[in-house]
Amino acid sequence: MMNAKGITLVESLIGVSIVLISVTGASSLFRAISAQQRTSDVAAVLSTIQTNITAAVQNTDAWNNIVAANPTMACLPGPCPNFFGGTAVPPMKIFIYDIATSAFQPYDSNSATSGFGKNGKICDSYSAAGNDACPIKAVINWGAADNDDPTFTGGIVRVRVVFSYSPSSGVRLNTSRYNFNVLR
Repeated sequence: MMNAKGITLVESLIGVSIVLISVTGASSLFRAISAQQRTSDVAAVLSTIQTNITAAVQNTDAWNNIVAANPTMACLPGPCPNFFGGTAVPPMKIFIYDIATSAFQPYDSNSATSGFGKNGKICDSYSAAGNDACPIKAVINWGAADNDDPTFTGGIVRVRVVFSYSPSSGVRLNTSRYNFNVLR
């Protein structure tokens, strides 16, 4: 209330308190929306990488390059050990088509520093400790599509992709729901 002298001190404090509460609430809401946007951005990049890896496995030229670049795949079309049935297989190299260069780019998931940037492009500075420029790692293995086939006699190949996301700052993301298999 205004008296003859103006607004009282209590009224001023109440008004300032209301403004501060509103600003604090808006700030918290903005941070939550910003974090959700960053998570959505990473999810979109993971989806793009999934598409690119799937295309590389399904493309005959890329697949032939993949088989030639991976000594453990020399046994194809078979018989091969069933790596998913218990025998360990090292992560594999894969070739991903880059539209910008119109060429297949090698991605070596066996290399500790091979990864993907926030734009989905292959990079070579991944670090499990965190790197904002190269925060995504895909470990790619292969084996028989049928886990019960102990000698894998040249049937369908399953390529398994397991993601890690390690930025140096910002939102962490559980990538397990983005892991996937591709059959060839």
